[in-house]
Amino acid sequence: MAVRRTGRPARGGGARVLGRTGLRAAIAAALVLAPLSLGTPPATAAVPGSGPVATDEVTPTPAVVVTQVTPTAVGVDDDVTVSALLTNTTDEPLEAAHAHLGVVRYRLSSREALRGWAAGEVTTLVPTPVADVDLDEPLAPGASRSVTFEVPASDLRLLPYPESSGVRGLVVTLADDARGQVGEGRGFLTWAPSGDADPVRLSILVPVTGPAPDPTDLPGWTTQIASETAVGGRLERIVAGTAGTRNVSWVVDPALVEQAASGTPETVAWSTALLAGAAGRDVFATDRYDPDLAALAAADVAPLADDREPPVSPEQPDDPTDDGETPADDPVGAARRAAGSWRTDLALPASGTASSQLLEAAARVGRRLVVVDDGLAGTGPTTAPGSTTVPTAAGDVTALVPDTRLDELFVAATSALDPTLPAAVASATRSHDLLLLLAELATVAEEPVATLPHLVVATDRDWSPDPTALAHVLSTLGEDRLVDLVPVSTLAGTPQAAASRDPLPVSATPVASLRPSTVALAWGRVGDIRKFAEVTPDPGLLSAGPAATTSAALSVAWGDRRPDRVRLLEAARDEVEEMLAGISVVAGSDINLISDHGNLPIRIRNDLPVSIAVGVALVPDDPRLNVLDVPQATLEPGTEQSVEVPVRAIGSGDVRVLVRLTGPDGVVVAEPYAFDVRVRAEWETVGTAVIAGLLALLVLGGVVRTIRRGRSARRTAPIRPMEDA
Repeated sequence: MAVRRTGRPARGGGARVLGRTGLRAAIAAALVLAPLSLGTPPATAAVPGSGPVATDEVTPTPAVVVTQVTPTAVGVDDDVTVSALLTNTTDEPLEAAHAHLGVVRYRLSSREALRGWAAGEVTTLVPTPVADVDLDEPLAPGASRSVTFEVPASDLRLLPYPESSGVRGLVVTLADDARGQVGEGRGFLTWAPSGDADPVRLSILVPVTGPAPDPTDLPGWTTQIASETAVGGRLERIVAGTAGTRNVSWVVDPALVEQAASGTPETVAWSTALLAGAAGRDVFATDRYDPDLAALAAADVAPLADDREPPVSPEQPDDPTDDGETPADDPVGAARRAAGSWRTDLALPASGTASSQLLEAAARVGRRLVVVDDGLAGTGPTTAPGSTTVPTAAGDVTALVPDTRLDELFVAATSALDPTLPAAVASATRSHDLLLLLAELATVAEEPVATLPHLVVATDRDWSPDPTALAHVLSTLGEDRLVDLVPVSTLAGTPQAAASRDPLPVSATPVASLRPSTVALAWGRVGDIRKFAEVTPDPGLLSAGPAATTSAALSVAWGDRRPDRVRLLEAARDEVEEMLAGISVVAGSDINLISDHGNLPIRIRNDLPVSIAVGVALVPDDPRLNVLDVPQATLEPGTEQSVEVPVRAIGSGDVRVLVRLTGPDGVVVAEPYAFDVRVRAEWETVGTAVIAGLLALLVLGGVVRTIRRGRSARRTAPIRPMEDA
């Protein structure tokens, strides 16, 4: 196929876009080449963030798709290459087919004009013919063939002045000598004669969140993670496609990475690849299990933190790696250590749930960056920046506002091929979406503003890209001199110009369809078990489980699956109740106290799997009994122990005593137990007096008896010395 440079329409004026009724019909058919070009969502973006979904509807095959224009910004001395895919959409072979390239010399000065041109709504611009290509062989019905136009920039006949820079429309038409024009495709060329135009800053934020988490079924959850992290799985594609571009920022669920690191060799390999890709990158951590922030805000509760002890740093002397262990030998520890270094100041609400209520709740827990995809969209004649400051009762929040149009094009250009189209056509359509994305950014670069806006693209959680297409898009953006791809932290740290915007909703319907009172009650139970767990040497061993199950129940990934959310909340409730019943007072008989001081024996039992240290407090209902101390007791798992509590009695009477086992801060950690004490403090005094009196009487009686009986007659007379005879 030889390219003919021409200054007139070839083959009977086929390059004239307007003026023929048949051409208008061709536009209607041809401009379905990219559904985005028509202003309607593409098949590949029908569900934001997802890949194409096979349906019963078949996407019409376009006759012409403009797939690539290089360089992305054309200077006066450049050679221009325009590629297109031609498809015979007729029922007859095209025996003498040829393609024509034309360029609109007038600048598309706004994004609205750009979209109007792409959608075929602009009917007043006539392209200037640039080049023709004859196909060497006939084109059979349904067959496709690529063509490439290579022309010097001078053939475009565009003015070489800086003020003439901007996006121009391209037209590639397919015609046949016998049938006339078969179809047409529109594209874009960015004219940059000066070569020193300021680039538009662009940040890309990609969530890395997994399938619905279930801490009560870790093997089942691991199986789902393995499916998504396997080669070709959604999570594998995201990491593989973005790992090589460090300026793409990630939002990662630490619980997902940790669970992958504890799973199969394949999931461990994925977690290792993610940690390697996270080095030198902006990585923001979600709360564990990625809970629905709108549901938490509605219930006025904060996200649940990880109750476990923080991982040991490799630099610390007691780290196991000192014995020869490497991070590869401890993938879970490596995942936890890495997650500890990720930023925690960004909140990523579920799609469409951002609100003033949510922003205030995020500010209260220190998340001053919030992605807002529903509300705050710019309403002015120029493009609004990708961030804006929103005041809340808890302080200012920086809202990151993705550009909806750029989001759609980025997803369409990186998604899997549309299965309803022939592979070559689907690939060409995806390339065309990239061309549209570059044209949108180039148009923003030409807007008449003092400072170019910094824009942001944020994919959805269920985005499933094609890694090859994704890597190509990111590489193209990185090489485009009118685009400066930078991390999200650069956007967050750079003040942006004020812009008129849509209002932010006051509140939003959470994804988790649970009543706020239900959420608040579940969070209250976690608070109870956290206080209870303080009686153990490592409180996190007890509270981490219920906290994880409760947080997982609100995960965004569960979507509208309310029964699963309820099941997890009930499992967490049962776990908490079982733990709270793990410490008890062993029932005994009532006690008699017959002295004014004594010890009351209290027997306690520990059915928990960990040791405990509790205080034994007695609360009498009568001042006749005073408790002198609250002794502490330490019990090993599954043991009982008797504790002596010192008391003092004043008077006599029956006293009801309540036994309370308490934690370090005085919180009661077991069901109180009551028993009766029969206080008879005077019995000891009375008994002693009686015995003493009896003894005295006995002694006195003995003395009197002895005196009254006198000397005995049988007593021997004293012996006197014999007198002298």
